[in-house]
Amino acid sequence: MNTFHYYELLAKEYRRDKMATAEKHNRFSLPSESKLTLSVYRILSKTGEVIESLGTKMQKRYNHLAMREECNMLPNAAK
Repeated sequence: MNTFHYYELLAKEYRRDKMATAEKHNRFSLPSESKLTLSVYRILSKTGEVIESLGTKMQKRYNHLAMREECNMLPNAAK
């Protein structure tokens, strides 16, 4: 038998075994696992929204001050 053909058969068998293991895991996964995952995603989504809104508020609040500081840093021609 050709060694390439032999290794190809071994790889097919390995993939078939991994697919069977994954299917078995998916079949017996806990229903609470998906609920937990969804709740974690919701919590992370809400946290991201809060952080983004705080960042927007801070940017609005301090953008004016930063622009004023930049203008003060420019050399004054009158001096």
